[in-house]
Amino acid sequence: EGCNQVAHVNRYRLMQAVTGSVVVWSCLLGGANLWTAVAAVLVQLTWECILIFSRYGPLCRQLFRTTPGAFQWRREIWPLQWKIGLQSAAKYLAIFPLIPTIFAWQSPAAAGRVGITWQVLNSLLLVAYAWIRTRAPEFGTLIAQGKTDESNRAFFKATFGSTAMLIAAVSSFWLVLAILQTHDWGLATKVATRFLAAGTTIWFALAMIPLHITQCFSIHIRSRKIDPIWRVSILGNVVLAPSLFLAASQASVATVGIVMLVIFTAVMVSVVAIWRHCNRSE
Repeated sequence: EGCNQVAHVNRYRLMQAVTGSVVVWSCLLGGANLWTAVAAVLVQLTWECILIFSRYGPLCRQLFRTTPGAFQWRREIWPLQWKIGLQSAAKYLAIFPLIPTIFAWQSPAAAGRVGITWQVLNSLLLVAYAWIRTRAPEFGTLIAQGKTDESNRAFFKATFGSTAMLIAAVSSFWLVLAILQTHDWGLATKVATRFLAAGTTIWFALAMIPLHITQCFSIHIRSRKIDPIWRVSILGNVVLAPSLFLAASQASVATVGIVMLVIFTAVMVSVVAIWRHCNRSE
């Protein structure tokens, strides 16, 4: 993307999202259970490898052979890179123990339903996120040119479109799930029983919205080559980890979804406030 290959990269991301969804649903219908999550990650990894080693293999090799110029990675990239990496690790460590906790404290069946439901919702989130991620270089270019108002307009347009797409996608998923769970016939029962009940799924679906909005505002803030949100992000995940453990071990699965919704919303409000502060400072 930094080499102005945004269109090509996101074409691969689109194929990644589409084939990932096809594989997820095929695995569910085929009775793969928790292996569905493994298959989804494998599809993602396969497309990444094709992109890096096949489509842009020569470019990557050339970059390694290129003599360094005036660009200083430690000064221009590393200050932002380590913060993003730390946030990603904190998010992973906060959410990863959820399924094993439900497995141990509730039941393997409940853990399987949570895992599959969460995987489908994350696949939908990935599709919506790709909508705004393709615009990130444009945001940064406009900001670098001093055209902050134009960057803001483009950002809000893209955020509105991607959020509307996400809401439509998760709503459709929930509606189909609710319909399937009200019909007592072979295939509907087979699919519906793999997922959480519709009344429980709605909390996880709602939690996707503030999570997505947080990602959108984070992209626009980082387009300035700064990342002041890392403290808020890490704090949110530090709070999320024990909260999910307590909810999963001592309460119901629906409570887990509610906890996610509350914490994701709090982080979203904080990130939006940081964005407003950065915008006023320019």
